[in-house]
Amino acid sequence: MMIFGPAIDTRPLFPRERRALLDLLGSLDPRDWARPTVCPGWNVHDVVGHVLNDYLRRLSGSRDGHGGAIFVGDETLPAYLARTNEEFVRAIRQCSPQVMIELLAHLGPKLDAL
Repeated sequence: MMIFGPAIDTRPLFPRERRALLDLLGSLDPRDWARPTVCPGWNVHDVVGHVLNDYLRRLSGSRDGHGGAIFVGDETLPAYLARTNEEFVRAIRQCSPQVMIELLAHLGPKLDAL
């Protein structure tokens, strides 16, 4: 018995959601990328970097079988995720918003196909 009802396949909605995100990001003024977000210490650029990191890790791991970053010592899963996310976000600060938008647009369909 399914207590929550039948599964709903939302995958067909992902391209439309991404298009809306890309349209929004493309409409931002350069100053908007530096605006703070609800994520402590992260601005809009950082949050977009985090989304890009998710795209890259998902493709690398699920499609390509790449293990990615490893746990350090007795690191917990939350600590591992916080560390690896912060490392990527810090590194992607070197990239322009336009490059990040282009990467999301390019990688999104590959992620959909996966």
